[in-house]
Amino acid sequence: KGYRKAMEGIRLDFGSSTTKNAVHGSDSIVSFLREAKFWFPDALEKEQTLAMIKAHTADLHSEEVLAIIAAHGFRVQKSVTQTLSPAVAGAFYAEHQGRPFYEALVQYMSSAKSMQLILEREGAIRTWRAVQGPTSADVAKK
Repeated sequence: KGYRKAMEGIRLDFGSSTTKNAVHGSDSIVSFLREAKFWFPDALEKEQTLAMIKAHTADLHSEEVLAIIAAHGFRVQKSVTQTLSPAVAGAFYAEHQGRPFYEALVQYMSSAKSMQLILEREGAIRTWRAVQGPTSADVAKK
């Protein structure tokens, strides 16, 4: 009988009005995240992503970038500030080897300190990509 009731609808069987409708379910992922956080603030698994404040920006604007990161609900789990050697920069960007911009990228990334960060929050990868904006600064400025 319980199975039959579930197939007909819990609200039909146990609800008495629109307000007293017996059960609730989230209507979207946004609602789910808000509602789950309300009832189970520590239960949601947080996602992590790598962020890098690149050469020169780390020296000139790291505090501002970190403030933007925090304002978007990220927690910095780990960070390191370092000047990359050309070998390390080349290894990190190895997927771009052979492309026209590769040598300039390696030279740029090994020319000053950069910050590597592990950021954490729900939807970290998607959110960090949105916060960064377009890959090309020229496109972003248009």
